Amino acid sequence: MSTLNRGSLRARTASILRRNDLTTEINEWINFVLREVTSRISFPEMRVTASKSLVVGTYKYDISADWSITNFGTIDKLYYKDTTVTPSWGRELIFIPRYAYKQLGFERLLNVTTPISGDPFGYTLDNDTIWFDIAPSKTATIVFTYYKINTDLSADATEPDIAEKWRHHLIPMICSWGQMWIEKDDLNKIMYWENKFETQIKKLRKLVMRSENQNMWIAAPSMGLEHGDKIY
Repeated sequence: MSTLNRGSLRARTASILRRNDLTTEINEWINFVLREVTSRISFPEMRVTASKSLVVGTYKYDISADWSITNFGTIDKLYYKDTTVTPSWGRELIFIPRYAYKQLGFERLLNVTTPISGDPFGYTLDNDTIWFDIAPSKTATIVFTYYKINTDLSADATEPDIAEKWRHHLIPMICSWGQMWIEKDDLNKIMYWENKFETQIKKLRKLVMRSENQNMWIAAPSMGLEHGDKIY
């Protein structure tokens, strides 16, 4: 089976569209589609774990490349790690939920000279900035997983970051995206190809989720308080 890189994706798209005169445009469409797909679908191979030391009294942190974060997309889960606690059954790693900006009331935080300090209970994400509801009062770090966005393909031999088994789904998506541009003067045709693209996104998302679920095994505990209290 041949590897689907930028060159082969472009060749197959051009063949379907019967347009060998759109080399530059198709290269751009490939990157547009990859950005869109990886920002909307949680591919397991695009999941990355990162960490950052927190500063006492600081509740605002910028997510930038010096965190070893590449092509940041969407945070999956974020944990607060109190590094002053001796590790014991994972007690030092606390899950922190994400809230909407207004729910955490950051307008209030912006109007005070000294922020409230303690252990954070929640956070929100504003573009590439993480805001905590409470500034940490002790030495701590955050550990989180996120889904990265595909790096733009800059050469024909460059391959997408998503697994090979998903790449053939990109071809009809690139065609649909391209048709929206080719038919840019006809609103009805644009809407038709946009709906096609959305349907293809949903189909691929469902396949990726099904693949992930096959790797999960959940069983009731065979011993412990849950079993003794007859919860199961």
